[in-house]
Amino acid sequence: MIAPGIRRHLSHEHSSCGRIRAQASTQTESIFGNSYETLDSGVDSSLYRDRMEKPTVSRYFTIGALSAKTGVPADTLRYYERERLLAPARRTASGYRQYGDDAIERIRCIRRGKALGFNLAEIRELLVLENDRTQGVKGVRQRAVQRLAEMDQRIELLLDIRAELARLIAACPGEGAPECCPILSSIHGAGSAVK
Repeated sequence: MIAPGIRRHLSHEHSSCGRIRAQASTQTESIFGNSYETLDSGVDSSLYRDRMEKPTVSRYFTIGALSAKTGVPADTLRYYERERLLAPARRTASGYRQYGDDAIERIRCIRRGKALGFNLAEIRELLVLENDRTQGVKGVRQRAVQRLAEMDQRIELLLDIRAELARLIAACPGEGAPECCPILSSIHGAGSAVK
């Protein structure tokens, strides 16, 4: 038996699969009059919003957690902060560093820059130029061209060294007295005595 003050309406309809779907709506009578209020438990209801919605909380990481997440040692993170590659971390009341998600992205940029051959000073410049909306890209390209030229010089030098080492390996008998080894002779200098 339905208690006074509650009215329940049930409607049934057959689906194409032969199943029965039931739609139910429940209304409660206001204790202050004859008005009715629908009880809605859906995601748009005030009940859901009041109980389920919570304010978004930013994530913060201790230096140990940031180190574990990025694979960069804590001492290196402190060094990045001192060198202004990382923004100064916020501090807790007890003095512990706290880093946000932006620190993770910044560390990824640093590591990628190093992989491309830039040193830390150059990476810091690139990150500063990134904020220049007018001349920043031009400056970034100039520094990249300069770095590429320096790489080409190093590659040329390495090729020369490689060719010389290959020549010494070909001339080395691989056995006998050390004095007969052209590799050792090259290290010590032709005809020089060991000091």
